[in-house]
Amino acid sequence: MTDNILTQEPDKKKHFQWLFLILGPLVMLLTCLFDPPTGMSVAAFKTAGLAFWMASWWVSEVVPIPATALLPLVISPLADIAAIKSVAAPYAHPLIFLFLGGFLISIAMERWGLHKRIALSTMLYAGKKPSLQILAMMLVTAFLSMWMSNTATAVMMLPIALSITSLVKQSDPENEGFGKALLLSIAYGASIGGIATLIGTPPNALMAAYLSDSYQIEIGFAQWMIVGVPLS
Repeated sequence: MTDNILTQEPDKKKHFQWLFLILGPLVMLLTCLFDPPTGMSVAAFKTAGLAFWMASWWVSEVVPIPATALLPLVISPLADIAAIKSVAAPYAHPLIFLFLGGFLISIAMERWGLHKRIALSTMLYAGKKPSLQILAMMLVTAFLSMWMSNTATAVMMLPIALSITSLVKQSDPENEGFGKALLLSIAYGASIGGIATLIGTPPNALMAAYLSDSYQIEIGFAQWMIVGVPLS
């Protein structure tokens, strides 16, 4: 019986994906064939259809997420929403390459286990005192979160915290508060460190891009750190 349930679940997911594979382009096609509602421009109506198409493919993952993100490059010129030059410009925004650098750093750290070495070395210096161990975990997470996405940092640090928590439980089964505090230190540390630099969390870069495009206010990496590091 269990085997039957397990085999049925992938089949349901497959049908769900096929539904959205067809539904997304169909909605986009309808926005191209019919007139928009009153008060909405034709381009806006088609853009809504394209947004639905992308959202349906992202949710169902019927097509790889990065490939779906490239749909505007192809569909917008074909549907006469916008010229390819204006559509392609955001893909080559300097902040996109800044994020790319942060992602490459996080991949390199994970590949060579640098985050583990930094965390474990800091924990050794913290000694056996629980409060110092929690502080050490928070400081390491905050430091790493300065140079990569705070979400990625939290995911990378979580296995280390769980391993430490399991070791503490073996020696002191009744000490449940330490594990909770250690996990919270990762969450708070990642959020705090994410404030310090432009690449610490996506909203930082989005705000810098908005100020640059709308108000011609340029904020460099070092300029952000002058305010972000003391604030964090």
